[in-house]
Amino acid sequence: MSKKIKQIIDVLLYIKNNYKGYDITATRRDADKFVARKYGINERTVVDKYRRQLKDRQGNDLGTQKFDYLLIKWLTSDDQELKNTILKYCDDETDELVVLNFFGDATDVLIEEPKAKGDEGIKQKDNVSLYGAKEGTRAFDIDQIVKRKVDAGEELVAEDIQEETGYPYWTCEGRLYNLRKAGHITQYTRKRRKKIPGTRPDPNGELLELVIDEIAPSGPKKFPHDFLSEEKTNDYFEVELPGTLLQIDPLFKSIITSSRQYFKYQARNPAEAKYILYSHRIGLKKIVIPQHNFVLFKAVTDYEKHCREIKEKAFELFLEFTNDETQAELLTQQVIKRLELRGV
Repeated sequence: MSKKIKQIIDVLLYIKNNYKGYDITATRRDADKFVARKYGINERTVVDKYRRQLKDRQGNDLGTQKFDYLLIKWLTSDDQELKNTILKYCDDETDELVVLNFFGDATDVLIEEPKAKGDEGIKQKDNVSLYGAKEGTRAFDIDQIVKRKVDAGEELVAEDIQEETGYPYWTCEGRLYNLRKAGHITQYTRKRRKKIPGTRPDPNGELLELVIDEIAPSGPKKFPHDFLSEEKTNDYFEVELPGTLLQIDPLFKSIITSSRQYFKYQARNPAEAKYILYSHRIGLKKIVIPQHNFVLFKAVTDYEKHCREIKEKAFELFLEFTNDETQAELLTQQVIKRLELRGV
């Protein structure tokens, strides 16, 4: 067995045993550290096995964000893309057998995309749910509840299934989303709510909530408080503001003005102007700014990086779900608005 497959499987095994239904990135990083200690190697060496040595469908490096996304799909809905991706980059038959054994498919081959409901030849196996999940998995348990509710004509509510199974909310809704995407169910509701006459289900709204829950379950970091280091932050000065909407002058990047330019403030540099803009809220009449330019610049650049990462991850997830770049861009803009990401 190659080192690549050995370390990837060890990472997956750790994640499978320790994932609690939230923050897959933190669990994966813990797995990297565990495997690195196990073999006495650098943590980056472990990460490289799946980040660079596995490729996506376009032949690009898989990367950590896409790897995390495949992990979520595997853990919540028994999705096969992760397994298929690893199988494509096995070095020999021994590697392939190890991978298939880990995923419980020692006699299996690459699993194709699920067929839509109504396709000919679909039959339920004894150890597989009607929707393709294997017995013993969370997806299988959720599928049994879904089938019972569908047969009874009951509404599918992710919150109800969470209470019945005791599984994390993200696991339950993720499975329902995949079932709807595959055509097995027509719609579901995220949480219990009163029906409003004349309203229709909003798939994009549900997808928006799903992605926000994944990329920022606790919301984005707050500027400036979460981006100021402990050092050199005792030295501040105050700037008086009008409490109205502010903007950076389009010609002079160091000047902050109100929308009608009744207020104008000359900052020391563009970073200070951005600091004011990112910190400002309507009604706020005063902002405290660090004296040290390095502290100021670092806070601004770190915040902008944080915003870009959220934006990029949101777009990647929307594109994966919709396969439509225009729709993914529009949904990403809604995420930026909802989370008030000013640094993009």
